[in-house]
Amino acid sequence: MVNLLQLSTSLLAAAGLVKRADNPSSHHVQVPNIGNDALVDWGYLETQKIFNGTGSNCTKCLQGINLGKYITLQAPTVTPQILVKLCTLYDWQDDCDKWQGSDITKGNPGKHVSQVFTIMDAFGLDGINLCYWTAPNTCDAAPVPEPDLSSWWPEKPKNLSKIESTYNETFNVLHISDFHLDLRYLPGQEAWCDAYMCCTVESSNKKALAAGLNHTV
Repeated sequence: MVNLLQLSTSLLAAAGLVKRADNPSSHHVQVPNIGNDALVDWGYLETQKIFNGTGSNCTKCLQGINLGKYITLQAPTVTPQILVKLCTLYDWQDDCDKWQGSDITKGNPGKHVSQVFTIMDAFGLDGINLCYWTAPNTCDAAPVPEPDLSSWWPEKPKNLSKIESTYNETFNVLHISDFHLDLRYLPGQEAWCDAYMCCTVESSNKKALAAGLNHTV
């Protein structure tokens, strides 16, 4: 069974859909403005060159994430299309259309993976750990940071006096836990949709539409 996250990182392990800027200290990628269709074809061919090129697997993986980041920032619909073509070429799985980003009923992990790339530090802890956990034989695990929290709270006081009971007094507490971010969330879209994730431009409710109800506000 193919791990979709492994495939997503491996894809863009391709690393070279575009060349880096002349400044070697910069990770910014200059994506050519040639239109989406041409960019898909060009990126697909450049990816194959990278797979056959030199460099460590870790470097390719990090460059691939960085590449996916800048392609998505310029042309959000392109990266999933490249994923579909590469899936077909390298036979990642039987149904490569699942990597497309236009029809939610087919699944669209390619679109979500691309969106995550846009907020990552590709060459920092984000990229290294994504490669380590999802693309075997690429990067070693990055060391876990050990933050110093000693300045966050004062020292615990000694000989505390007994706290008086509040009897029947009540107070409100807001506890936020395990929340999820969807970069494609759009206010006003269908929240009771036929297939996840809801609240995106593809979301719809067939029964509501058949009843003449508009799914947007």
